[in-house]
Amino acid sequence: GFNALNGNGTVKSSTGSGSLTPTGNSSVSGGTLTLQSGTLNYNGATATGVAGGGTFSQTGGTVNSGSYFANGNGGSGTANLNISGGSFINTAELLNGFSSPGNLTVSGTASLNLNFLSFGDSTARNVTIALNGGTILMKLFNNRGSSPTTIYFNGTKIQGNSTQTGFLNTA
Repeated sequence: GFNALNGNGTVKSSTGSGSLTPTGNSSVSGGTLTLQSGTLNYNGATATGVAGGGTFSQTGGTVNSGSYFANGNGGSGTANLNISGGSFINTAELLNGFSSPGNLTVSGTASLNLNFLSFGDSTARNVTIALNGGTILMKLFNNRGSSPTTIYFNGTKIQGNSTQTGFLNTA
């Protein structure tokens, strides 16, 4: 089910295997969104993700994102995106540390199918990516700028899904 908090209480709560499709720009900010089952669709929104101070934890279910999904999308503090189970599908860009610091952790049985896994921007922000388990199928890693970034390769299976020559780009 869904349990979304904005720091002031429950915004949306559901049990079972329902579906939630936010409209417009949607970000977790100053609270926690946990997806245990069901489907969360971010289709067509231009700015979705986790703002500084927010946490999104996926332990099951499916996330479908048809636009960029930014972890560290403004706000104050560090944004946290933890994916330990379920499927995270992004046809555009999963971006960690865009306009605020971001921590991305992939572990357990998580399955990510991505176009780009990007990190950083043109401003110095601390970005951490911990690849501790699960599987990521993607076109490429994309370093978007000068942010200090640490990537821990601790057991995630990474598989390329294109014939590009620059799988791990530098800024």
